[in-house]
This record gives sequence, structure tokens and C-alpha cells, in this order.
Amino acid sequence: MTTMKGLNGLWLACGGLWAAVALVAACSGGDKTDVTGNGTTTASSGTGGIQNGGGCAVAGQTCPVKCDANLGCVDCTANTDCGIAKPACVAGHCEECGSNTDCKNGLVCFPSNHKCQAACASNQDCKGNAPICDTTTKACVGCVTKADCPQTKPICSATSQQCVACEKNADCGVAAPVCDVANGTCVQCVVDPQCKTGEACVDNHCVTNPNAMCPKGQVNCGGNCFDLSSSAQHCGGCNINCGSGACTSGKCTCSGAGIISCGGSCVDPSKDPNNCGGCGKQCNNGQQCVSGNCACSGAGLQTCGNQCVATASDPNHCGGCGKGCGDTQYCQSGNCVCKPGLTFANGQCRDLQSDPQNCGMPGTQCMGQTPLCQAGKCVANCGNGTNKCGNACVNFDSNPLHCGDCQTVCAADEVCVKGNCNAWHVGLGCQSCPCNSCFGNFDKCCAYPQNAQLTICVEGGGGCP
Repeated sequence: MTTMKGLNGLWLACGGLWAAVALVAACSGGDKTDVTGNGTTTASSGTGGIQNGGGCAVAGQTCPVKCDANLGCVDCTANTDCGIAKPACVAGHCEECGSNTDCKNGLVCFPSNHKCQAACASNQDCKGNAPICDTTTKACVGCVTKADCPQTKPICSATSQQCVACEKNADCGVAAPVCDVANGTCVQCVVDPQCKTGEACVDNHCVTNPNAMCPKGQVNCGGNCFDLSSSAQHCGGCNINCGSGACTSGKCTCSGAGIISCGGSCVDPSKDPNNCGGCGKQCNNGQQCVSGNCACSGAGLQTCGNQCVATASDPNHCGGCGKGCGDTQYCQSGNCVCKPGLTFANGQCRDLQSDPQNCGMPGTQCMGQTPLCQAGKCVANCGNGTNKCGNACVNFDSNPLHCGDCQTVCAADEVCVKGNCNAWHVGLGCQSCPCNSCFGNFDKCCAYPQNAQLTICVEGGGGCP
């Protein structure tokens, strides 16, 4: 699960009545929340967040797991909330590692994607959105100090070691005064109390409170009004599904052989990939839960390390385990080929829409009074919302070679979404969306850019590329 960007906000249920939280909310559990964006969230449990049972929700929707005042709905607030496959809690998500101590066999933790990888010796060992070798940690990073960052993203994040626009609200301006710490961007709001009375935070913008449209006693869940005291699909909060159980007074009552309660929902641990063999035991990408054990299944899957991968389409294991594609490539039928939208020319995969040396077709150079390449044509100035990078006119929101700024190149297993390089994996067993393989941190199902035949699962709250 990713941080919710759809209907952001923070709500509290006390004595069965829903009320907007101002700055501090208190219920019978004693939970307190600072929603100013500069403080920290504390809870009586000591985990740094409010558990689902504590009454915290986002825009009237109870968070399925936990809620954090600065991040919204999260998977975790401490390492103890995470499973074996991804034991480290980093910025509300369960990750493979949070520091080098989480890695084994001489590997180090790369903060750009929180994965254990081989240590770097110099910048030549690094690429993509982490082109710098941090000589202290031996990890490839996006920046070590702010001197490594462009003007558009002047801060080197201490958590991700990526260049960001902000780390706290004080870094932002009047028009967008709140720092969305999940991706380091300045926005209008992250949680409801940062908006005016009667408004809710939707897609980082303050809009009319969606719950105002519901009858008394009901709450808006994904555009529809529900009675959380009796709805089996939204029991006690939005998206809390009782499964085979019933909802009574806002609580799931589980029934049936082998059915147990996990986080308020009724699940079958013998086949639930998120609770395989017990609550919180998540299966890795591509695995299914069979008789309470995580196992690879399906044609074309191969075990690489501790994951099941489709070697016909996985850019990190293209045609076999460990056979990675370059940043400008992706994996098609077990071979590394140019990403859709790029063309192989003069020994490299190039963007003929913006490359001034290959503008419109290989070998066509832009010069003289029209030295810039835009939309496959030589022009004098960049326009139509594009940005000038050298003599190339590009869209920072979607260009994987210039994602967010001129310097950032998305890696082979990343796509450019709203100016951020977001990791992706193949939607195993899926020809189209929705896809059951898209869950956990990679819960957004999308078509690969310019290749609708490849279904992928994208990480992060930015949506599809």
C-alpha cells in the first residue's frame, strides 16, 4: 500500500461520531496527533503512529493499517510492523532495508530504492537516479550534499539521498505551503486540517469535504456513502473488508474453518498473500500463498534470489537471473531493447522527439537559427510546456531521460510519473488492469508507457506514467 493521495485528510471517531481533527485529537485510547506537518505523530502504543483501531482515517476513510499525520495512510510506523520479506519501516512503507545493517552477504542498502545491492567503489558503478557513489556508505545515491542538486530541487534528502524541493513546511512558499514528505514536493495540503473548515485534501488540493454529501451516520468511501457500523466491505472504516465474516457495530466477526482476524479484516491465512501462514506475513512479488506457504506459480516464472520473476519481461533479470538492462532499455521477450519512445541510433537508444543530433530521424542535426529539437522538429525556442535541457525540449513530468529535471535518468526498472522516477515490476499473470499482482507498495496497476500490452505494477502515490 502507498501513502494515500486520493482523499487525503485526518479524521477521528470518538463515541461513534465523526469529527474533523484540528491540531490535536484525543480518543479513549489516548492517541495524540500533530497534523501541522512539522511535528511528529505519537501514539500510546509508542510506534509513532495511530493504529487502525485508534480511530484515525483519511478524508473520512479509515486507514486499512495505520495513519501518520505527515504521510497519511501508511503500512507501518516501526520495523516491528513489517514482515520477513521487507523488515524495515521507511517513511511509512515496509522495505527490504533501511540501512546497511539490514543487508547480508556484504551488500549495502541503496536509499534510492531501499534494496540491498553490491557496494560501489566509484561513480562509474552507479547509474539512473542514483549516479553518485557515497564513499561513506558505499551506496549509489542521487546526492551527498546540496551541491549535487539542481536549482529546481535544491535539497539533498537525509532519508532518500535524492534531490527534493522540500523536507519540511518551512522550505515551501505561500502558494504551496505544505511539504509532502513522501516525495519531497511542496503542495497545498497533505491532510484535511491544513485546509479551511468544511474542506478536505484531495490530490494535494483543498476541496469541499466529500463526507458532506452523505446522509447523517454515513461516510464517503470511494465516492459512495456507507454505514460503517454494518457494511461488510467497509466495517468500522473505509476498505476494511470482513471477507467471509459479518460486520456488527463496526467490527468484523469472523466465522468459518481456518478464518482469522488480521488488522480488523477476516482472512484465510492458507491462501492470502498478505497474511500467508499468519497475520502480516507477506509473499514476495510473483509468489502466491499455497497452504500457508509462499511459492512461485505460473508459466514463465523463475526464482531469482528470494523473488519470482518473469525473465521474459523483468528488466533486472532479462532472459535469466541477474541479466539487467541499461537505463534506456526495458525487457521484451527476454531481450533488452530500447524503451518505447526511444529509437536505436548511432549505437544508443535515443529520443528522436528531443535529441538535437537525431531530431525526427537518425542523423538529423539541429543547428543555426533552429538549434533545439522539440516534438521531432528543429525549433528556435522550446514551447508547449517543455523545458530546455541543452538543446533538447523535454517534458519533466514524463520523460524518463529527464525526469523532474535535466539530470535525472530513470533506471530500467523505473518509470517517470509526474517528475518522479517510480519503481515498477511486471504485473504477473495479467494482460490488463486491474491486476491481483499489484498489491503492497506496488499497488498501482498501469500499462507500460507506449506499450499497452505490458501490464505493470507501479510504486508510489503519483499514479500511472
